[in-house]
Amino acid sequence: MAFSLIRKFIETNFLFFPYDIAFSFLGRTIICVERMDEVSRKQKRSTKALKVAVAGTLSLALLHGPIIPGVSAATGASGSATAVTVTDTTVPAPTPVSGTQAQGPDASQVKVTKEEAEKIARDLFPELAEAQLQEVNLGSPGTYPPPTELVWELRWQMTRGNGSYGYGIRIDALTGDVRSYSLPSFQEDWIVGYPPEVKRDQAEEIAKAFIVKVAPSLKDVELVEHQNSYISPRGGLFGQIGYALTYQVVVNGVLSEIESISVEVDGQGTVRGFHYNKLQSEYPQVTASVNAEEALESIQEGLKLQPVYQSSNYYYYGPRRGSEQWSLVYTPAEPLSVIDAVTGESIVSPYLSVGQTESLPAADRVFQPHQGAKLTAEQARARVTQVYTIPEGFVQEQSNLQTNSYESSKETWYLRWSKEYDPRNRYPFPESITATVEADTGKILRIYDESRMYYGYEQENEPAKITEAEARAEAIRLIHQLYPNAATELRMTSIGDSEAAEESGQFTYSFQRYYGDYPVQNASVGLTLDGEGKIIMYSSSAPSNEELAPKLDGLELTVSEAEAQETFIDALTTELAYISTGIFGYPGHEEAEIKLAYVPYVDGKRLGAYVDGTTGKLHTITFGEQTEIVEATDIEGHWAQEQLETLVSAGVLQPDAEGLLHPNAEVTLGDWIRMMARAMYGDYEMYGYYDDGGELFADIDADSPYVSAVRLFVNNGWLERKPTADLNPEQALTRDHLALLLTHVLSYDKLAGFMQQDVSVSGLADASAIDNKGAVAIVASLGLLQPSNGRFNPDGVVTKAQAATIIMRLAALQGKTDSTLFR
Repeated sequence: MAFSLIRKFIETNFLFFPYDIAFSFLGRTIICVERMDEVSRKQKRSTKALKVAVAGTLSLALLHGPIIPGVSAATGASGSATAVTVTDTTVPAPTPVSGTQAQGPDASQVKVTKEEAEKIARDLFPELAEAQLQEVNLGSPGTYPPPTELVWELRWQMTRGNGSYGYGIRIDALTGDVRSYSLPSFQEDWIVGYPPEVKRDQAEEIAKAFIVKVAPSLKDVELVEHQNSYISPRGGLFGQIGYALTYQVVVNGVLSEIESISVEVDGQGTVRGFHYNKLQSEYPQVTASVNAEEALESIQEGLKLQPVYQSSNYYYYGPRRGSEQWSLVYTPAEPLSVIDAVTGESIVSPYLSVGQTESLPAADRVFQPHQGAKLTAEQARARVTQVYTIPEGFVQEQSNLQTNSYESSKETWYLRWSKEYDPRNRYPFPESITATVEADTGKILRIYDESRMYYGYEQENEPAKITEAEARAEAIRLIHQLYPNAATELRMTSIGDSEAAEESGQFTYSFQRYYGDYPVQNASVGLTLDGEGKIIMYSSSAPSNEELAPKLDGLELTVSEAEAQETFIDALTTELAYISTGIFGYPGHEEAEIKLAYVPYVDGKRLGAYVDGTTGKLHTITFGEQTEIVEATDIEGHWAQEQLETLVSAGVLQPDAEGLLHPNAEVTLGDWIRMMARAMYGDYEMYGYYDDGGELFADIDADSPYVSAVRLFVNNGWLERKPTADLNPEQALTRDHLALLLTHVLSYDKLAGFMQQDVSVSGLADASAIDNKGAVAIVASLGLLQPSNGRFNPDGVVTKAQAATIIMRLAALQGKTDSTLFR
């Protein structure tokens, strides 16, 4: 599958996912493995050859069947219902073009002309009166191979002063429905401030009215709100506040996993974004001959759990967090079945085809670690060329020593070779090859032929010159030289079939990492060879077993497999839904087919679950992590009840297991930094922020519970990094120190220096005890932190209730100061 195709799906659906995850988005199976490194990119390769390996995820069957971001519990038939008949109620559309001869959408089948599409857009969106229409295309000509979906893409540009904003609107060429829209957002249009003018229920009403307005075909269609299986970052109390609302359609009482609608509504009630992922085909008229009990029994019979080492960061996207915890858990050894409601057979996507793991034979030549001083750039290059031949015409243009993104304590050489740009190529950048090598050990972490990734579709399909058996032997030979202790730590995953691989001229292998008897999640090695047995891609970027040993040693299973199996089975249910196999509208891939099926739910969630091997507790899976909101039971009648309740509802504060918030408890410096990070950015750890891997403070390492928040403060200039000094996050936060921290957030440091002699502070009875007089003068004048009875009490320790009150006062200052609070 081309990277452009994957990128298109991700961009148009506003979704962000971690690497090493395979998922089926709204019935379209998508595989993201280290930026699609392991996926074949031949234009005319056979469909069978798309049975690619997913590095370490599907071999562990951690993704329980087709994974649907944002799937809600189905409202369709369940229980013992049989003979359920469903018929099509959508606008009929031509059968999507399939096969390698497709050249994009068939313009002869268009029902809405581009002039009509432009008029629809202008009539619906008055702001376009200020915009210029730059380009109109049928389909997505920038994507190769071009999709066959009949959609007009209108590209606009709006200019104000010296600034311009380009954006697109997509109009369905069959129905005239808006398929996607994003409101241009200039800086001067941004309205900040808490609280928002509209609440969530009002935003939902606005969203539903907007949906019917811009997509009239949905007027009489039942919409069901998503029960998200991935979690987007929750916004804080600062900056633009809004609501992300997602829905699915129900066709004749059955939920469709093929279509979805998402709407973004800001705090002022303005729709900022809209996306409608629509099926341009008919739902089949079929009768369910299998009942829910039979489907559930079939799913249960196929369930087999296995223990794996799992990281607390695995079902999470965004920067790698500190305080990573590992545990032994039970996960399904194979993806949960989806049962065809007509035939009763299990539906398995060809993209989820994986085999059993097998041990590697011993080898004479194995990886030899580098000894002595760190590698030079030339030595790093030599390590790469021992196993990989740089193609003719490529010249090395870059060699940088940088921090390893996975282990900040390690340095790696980043090497890049490029080829002179050929203007005949479809993509406007030169072909390139990159490699990453550990500077200490000489271990190659990555070899990546980007030229094959982007330009592969322009090459004719050439059958392999070697057999799959020969390619497998070469892969095993190479993996021993590339990976330390390969024979004891890795097991090879059997994938696809040899005939398809030989036809495509590309062989993809996955090697699952084990620590002792159990596999390690998200710690696999991927290797792709061309038809001559040469490396196209190699990736081994996760921390090594040696680095993981301190975290994995001592972990034991106290729950038996039988007990875990029983727990999992008790939580299993099924619901009827429309699903699709293959990919709609993209040539060269398996033709999509709509099916009525029973899909599995675990504890009411579609994505899947795992059982903790120590506690026996079942956990449902979400990608991303958002703190569950628990109502505090000890703030009723407290003087700061309103402020505390607001911060609890925003996820800034969390009651303990007994529901107690302890509002009068003292706050530490680390507590304040994390509270401010959550207040500013919501689930700040889920946002991508710059991490240079550099040390922050002597007592803030990668496993510190404060590392993410501290790094955010450092990046924003609210703290100055001091790698050789301690931050002391556990120290009690005094009022004097808090005044200084607030001044940093307000960017009033220079002003604070100027106001050191401010009379409002020098006249206080305890002025001599105040270290940061200018800061106190500023926060007092702004009403954030004020004196009482002629004293400031600089050494007084801040309580949780006081901190909550100050944060809410700070939020109320948005738009009222010259400094920008939200960055």
